[in-house]
Amino acid sequence: MNKKYIIEKKDLNKLPESYYNIGVKYSSNYDKINNTINTIETYKNKLVDLKKDLDELNLENLKLYNQLKFIKKSYVPKIYMNIYTKNKRPIKYVNLIINHFNYSKTIYLGKLSYLTSFLNIRKGSSKSYISNLLKILKPEIQNQLSSIKTKSDFISHKFSSKKILEGIDSKELDNKSDTFINYLKQFD
Repeated sequence: MNKKYIIEKKDLNKLPESYYNIGVKYSSNYDKINNTINTIETYKNKLVDLKKDLDELNLENLKLYNQLKFIKKSYVPKIYMNIYTKNKRPIKYVNLIINHFNYSKTIYLGKLSYLTSFLNIRKGSSKSYISNLLKILKPEIQNQLSSIKTKSDFISHKFSSKKILEGIDSKELDNKSDTFINYLKQFD
C-alpha cells in the first residue's frame, strides 16, 4: 500500500482488461484510503480544538457558577418550615424561617391543626404538610420580600403570621369572587 500503482501505469495499459480493471480499482481504493486518513486526521485536530474550547468554557463556567452560588446564598431568600411540639404534648406548632442576606427571621404561624384547616390542606405525612404549606405560603412571603432590597430593610421589616395569612385569605377571596357562580349570585 505504499504506492498508488503497483504496476506502472504504462505497463498496466498493456495488460488484459480484467487485470487493468483490478489495477484501476486498487489505485481508486488507494486514493479513498488516503482521503479517509486525511479526513480522520482533520477530525482528530478538530476534536483536540473542541476539547480545548470545552475545557476553557468549563473553567469559565466554574467561575461564573461560584459567583452565582454566592449571589444565591446572599440575595435569594430561602424559606423553611419547622414543625415542633412543646412539653411532650401532642399539639404541633409551626414556625416559618426566612433566610435572606445571610440573616434569619423566624415567624410563629400557630398550631398545625389551625393552619391545615385554615388553608384547607388534607391530612398526610409531615413532609406533605410542609410541602403543601410551603406551596401556599411561599408566594405571599415572596410578595412581601419583593420590596426588600437591602439587609437592613430585611432586618427592620416586621413579618407576622397575621399579615401572611390575611394576604393568603384575601387572594383566596379574590379567586372565589372570579368564579362564574359567584358572578351569577350577585344578581340575586
